[in-house]
Amino acid sequence: KFSLLLEDVAPIAHAQKRILLALTEAYPDKSHYWGHLARFCYEKADNPNEFEEAVGYVKNALNGSGEYDPVILHVAGMCMRRIIEYYKRHEISLPFSKLKELAEESKTYFELSRKQKVQNVHSYISEIQLLIIVIEFGKSMTNYKDYMSFLISEDNKWFLEQFEILEQLIKETEILLNHMRTIAINQRLTKSIRYLAQSESSSHEFLGDYT
Repeated sequence: KFSLLLEDVAPIAHAQKRILLALTEAYPDKSHYWGHLARFCYEKADNPNEFEEAVGYVKNALNGSGEYDPVILHVAGMCMRRIIEYYKRHEISLPFSKLKELAEESKTYFELSRKQKVQNVHSYISEIQLLIIVIEFGKSMTNYKDYMSFLISEDNKWFLEQFEILEQLIKETEILLNHMRTIAINQRLTKSIRYLAQSESSSHEFLGDYT
């Protein structure tokens, strides 16, 4: 959720955006202000042009120290994921090359975020969710009746690779969460555990009776 202070000061989205823009203008070297603006824009975006605007703010956020900040890197990954989600939600076909480009860029940002913060469970979960979305979207743009047929098709090797990465990430996240359980359990960790269980269920559905 966005800052409660921002919502109190400017309850209308357009006014909130003006405040965030003013902050980036006043502090152009502060990556987090650009990150907040980028996140605001991609979460509110309702057309491709608005997503392009968000991508521009992401690039500004990554300049300087932002490229080493796990939060900014996660924001960048989520921006690319939200673009894919937009096209999937509105059932607008994407050329395979564009879907692959967006997915690979998103994956790279999530991976870099984890490298900057090893126990960044959110980047694990976010990438797992991304891969599920990508596989679902990819299949929806074909005539395959089930995921198994879709994934083993010679034409869909890249999607099979994404499924294999998905399975590996689920295993790695389970190990990380088990480790974190021994330290402490809080509300965010519980939420991550629930997301992982949902993702495992989706992963199993891809293989159907072949698991």
